[in-house]
Amino acid sequence: MWYNINRTGRLGNRLFSRAHVYAAALEFGETVIDWGLSDIKNYFPNLEKTKLPIYPLNKNGEIPDYPKNYLANEISLNILNKIRPRNTGIFFNFWNQHYGKGSPEDMRTDTTKFREFVKKNNIVFLNGYKFRCPIWVKKHRIEICKYFTIPSSYSYKWEQLKNNWKENYNEVIGLHMRRGDFITAMRGDFYLSPSEYASILRNKLNIDYKNVLIIIFSEDTFKEQSHWEEFKTAFSFTNFFLNNGSMIDDLSGLISCDRIIGPETSTFSRWAAFSGNKPWCGISRDSLNSKKKLRFINCPIPWDY
Repeated sequence: MWYNINRTGRLGNRLFSRAHVYAAALEFGETVIDWGLSDIKNYFPNLEKTKLPIYPLNKNGEIPDYPKNYLANEISLNILNKIRPRNTGIFFNFWNQHYGKGSPEDMRTDTTKFREFVKKNNIVFLNGYKFRCPIWVKKHRIEICKYFTIPSSYSYKWEQLKNNWKENYNEVIGLHMRRGDFITAMRGDFYLSPSEYASILRNKLNIDYKNVLIIIFSEDTFKEQSHWEEFKTAFSFTNFFLNNGSMIDDLSGLISCDRIIGPETSTFSRWAAFSGNKPWCGISRDSLNSKKKLRFINCPIPWDY
């Protein structure tokens, strides 16, 4: 039995991380109880079916039986999270990757080192968000995405909207316009204003903007009239629709789009493309001055580098 006690990052990073843990569990025939996802389990139906999220699904596509032991509860795993090692390496039953300490590559889950570790330990505590096994993630993409299925009420809404839009437009492109924390994160290198996002799309996408609808997903609400007017002016070169909904609503909407564009370093839009098997393109401040057109990759595999 594996217990994942890591709770690092926002939703995109959490999902990227779990794709690798899920794939490794399938390869080793193990079951994972994921305390680290318990605070967001209401986002995905399969996660909230048990006290704590448990995976992978069995061969019948069902949630595995939840164990009855002293570790499989919120209190015990919360304590383990508080006393976890603050370093990278193997510490008793901990397979540990601490941010800023050591190399994540040393703690991959597709190595002989990890195979010997899980063979030696019936109980394994996973603490780290970058346990990589990208080949296995690609192999098990369908199973992973099935477990992290969006609630049908959201996906149904977006499919209906998309079907209506496709009667008038040839293509629906989703733009994840993340701002918020990007203002200060990584020296602001990935922060872009609405006019800068619009400029990149207008100059770097080789499409007929009269026959395309761009759905813009942003946490910004543009309540100030002057901000809204600036936003509308920036995207006036094309047909657009602003969706400033909840996190899961934005994710569901992005998944439904034909193509997806988002910040180069953000995992949120990339997960949408991975889940929906859609083309994805990352942009950054460098995109403003680049002479190259935007390049899409199909179904980006989390942390495949």
